Amino acid sequence: MELMLALLPNALCAAGTAAMLAVVFTAPPRYVLPSFACGLAALLARDLLAASGMNVHWATAVASAGAVIAAAAVTPEHAVVPVVLIAAVLPLGAAVAVFTAMIELLRVSSVEGAALVDASVKLSASLGKAFTTFVAIALGLQIGVAAVRAARHEQDG
Repeated sequence: MELMLALLPNALCAAGTAAMLAVVFTAPPRYVLPSFACGLAALLARDLLAASGMNVHWATAVASAGAVIAAAAVTPEHAVVPVVLIAAVLPLGAAVAVFTAMIELLRVSSVEGAALVDASVKLSASLGKAFTTFVAIALGLQIGVAAVRAARHEQDG
């Protein structure tokens, strides 16, 4: 319970970000609350899984799949609405790694010697983190979509 309370403020910020992104993406008002709920569920799931020992990239993939399933459950038509999904998974992204990579890219072009080696290593590490996070999100989205399609096929059949 303590862990959940510790993670809740961060998850609420991500949920607020997801809801604001839905507004920025000009989503109809009925999709703002589902974006909030899916963003909250996705970040909370990722952080809980990572805190329990799962690799953060696998936790991101599972959270991304969960966002798809949550989106299908909470949207008014019980359909995976792209704006809800995109707004929900964007807070899972590797913003810090991408920003660090941009800084190190600028630094690589202006330093020499040992500082160049250090900046190159940081740039490579940041790009690697960003890439694996984005792949994890894409993998999770695909798994989530497949799960929702299978569940719908099961209901229809």
